[in-house]
Amino acid sequence: MKNWILGASAALLAASACGLVGCSSDSEATTATTGGGTTATTTGAGGAGGDTGSGGNTGAGGDTGSGGNTGAGGVGGAGGAGGAPQLKIGVADPTQATVHGKAMGDWAEDYWKWALGGGSDKDADHGDVYFLPLPSATDLDPNDPNAILTGALPLDVPAGKPILMPLVAWTTERYKADLNLPDDQPVDDSCFDPSLDKRDCVVGDTKGAPVYTWLTLDGKQVAVDQSSFYTGYKAWATPFDYAAPSDYGSIAALGAQTVIVMIESLPAGPHTVTNYVDYGPMGFFFDNTWTLTAKDQGAAVAQGPIADEALPAVEAGLADPTAKVEGKTSPEWFVEYWRWMLTGADEAASKASPVAFLALPQGEDTDPSDTATWMKGHLDVTLDKGKPFFLPVVAWILESYTAESKIQDDLPLSDGCYDPAVDPRGCAIGDRKFDTNRIYLTLDGKQILANQSAFYFEPQSFTPAIDYPAPTDYQSDAAIGCQGVGLLVEPLASGTHELTLFVDVGTLGKFVYDNTWTLTVP
Repeated sequence: MKNWILGASAALLAASACGLVGCSSDSEATTATTGGGTTATTTGAGGAGGDTGSGGNTGAGGDTGSGGNTGAGGVGGAGGAGGAPQLKIGVADPTQATVHGKAMGDWAEDYWKWALGGGSDKDADHGDVYFLPLPSATDLDPNDPNAILTGALPLDVPAGKPILMPLVAWTTERYKADLNLPDDQPVDDSCFDPSLDKRDCVVGDTKGAPVYTWLTLDGKQVAVDQSSFYTGYKAWATPFDYAAPSDYGSIAALGAQTVIVMIESLPAGPHTVTNYVDYGPMGFFFDNTWTLTAKDQGAAVAQGPIADEALPAVEAGLADPTAKVEGKTSPEWFVEYWRWMLTGADEAASKASPVAFLALPQGEDTDPSDTATWMKGHLDVTLDKGKPFFLPVVAWILESYTAESKIQDDLPLSDGCYDPAVDPRGCAIGDRKFDTNRIYLTLDGKQILANQSAFYFEPQSFTPAIDYPAPTDYQSDAAIGCQGVGLLVEPLASGTHELTLFVDVGTLGKFVYDNTWTLTVP
C-alpha cells in the first residue's frame, strides 16, 4: 500500500496536560509533563495523565491526511406543540463582548473553578446558565498504546437555559515550594487556534500539532470555526487552591486557555451532544456523548444571538466535487491524477490535459534530530491562463502483490480516517486507532477546503490496474485503486498566487507535511 500525503498547515497539541472534556469532574487532576519543567493539567479524573511518549507507528503502509475545521452550520430545533414557531438551536455567537452577561474567558474561569472543586450534576445549575458536567472516561482499549478515552453521561437538564461546555483546555498550575518548579506557562495560541501558524505550537518534543475538536448537537456539527471559540489564555486574579497537593506536587490552578461554547436554550425533550477531541501525536483521543433530557422548569432564559456558521454549498474557488468539469467529476479527476502520477508525472501530459495536475514538492525534514517529523517543501509552478487545476490533498493507494509474496490485495481504509463526519473509531492503521487526519489549506491567505467531508472521495478503482515496471521492495506489483481528499480549483486570475497545504498525519504519530506552491498565471 502506498500512502501519499501532500500537506501543510495545521497542528496538534501534544505532550500536553490540558483540562479535557473527557475526564470525570469529581476526581483529582492528572498531569502530563511537557518538557522543560513545565506541567499542566487534565482536569478531572479518567483523563490520561503522565508522560505520553511518542505517537504510535502506523503499520506497513502508512497513513493519510488531515482535516481542518468544517461542517454544517447551527442546528435547527423542533417546533413546539400546536404549530408554534421553531426555536433555532445552536451555539451562542462567540464574537459578542459578553455572552449572557460575561465574556467567554470569564465563563471558562467560573467553569474550571467549579469543576476543580468537585462540581457535578448536583450543583450544575448556576441560575441563568447550566454547567455541563463531564463524563467519567474509560480507555476503549487498555492494550492499545494510544489513550482512546470514551465517556457517556445521561443527564436531565433545564429546558430553555443555556448550557456552558468547554471542549478542551490547558490549565496552568503552581507547585509546592520544595519542588523548586516554576509556575506553568501557557502554550502558544496556535496549539488551539488552527488559523495561526502551526509551527509556533511547540510542546515538549512535538511541533506543529494543535488540538482539534468536533462537536455535534442533535447530529449536526456546531462550533465549526474552532478559532472563534478559543478564549486565549486568561490568568485568574484569584488562583484556585487545591484542597490537597496533587500526586505530582501541584497546589493551585492559576489560569486556563479554553475552547468553549455556550449551547443556547434547548427546547424540552431529548437531545444528544458529542465531543471528539483529537490529541494526535500525544496518542490521546476523547470521545464523549451526553444524552440530555431537557425538562421544562418554568421561565426560560432569553436566548442570545446564535453563531452564524453556515458554509456555502461549494466553497469559493473550488469546483463542486459532484459536478462535471471538463467532462469528469472531481473523484474521476482524482483517479486521472494518480494514473498520471504513478506512470511518471509527465509534464507534457499535464499540459495537454484540460485540467492541469499540480506536481508535488520534494519535502525535507526541517529537523532530522527531532523525534517529530516535519516535512516541508516548496514548488514554483506556472499554470496556463483559464485552466483549472487538480490537487490531491492526501491519498491512500491500494496495491496488489506478486504471486510469490502470497500477500492479499490491499483493502480500503475506513472512511473515518479521512472524513471527520464519520465515526473515527473505525479508523485503525497498525497500532494507531481513532485518528482522522487533519488538513489546513489556504489560497492567497484565505482558508479553503473548510468542509473536508465534502471533498473526501471514497475508494475508486483503477481500470485497468496500473502495472509497475518492477515489483517494489515490499513486493507490490500494481496500483489497483485510490481513496482520499482532493480538490479541483477553478482557473485563477493572472498574477502570482500562493497555495499552502498543511497535513497533520494523525495515524503516523508525530508527522506533519507543510508544503507551499507559488503559482504564476500569465
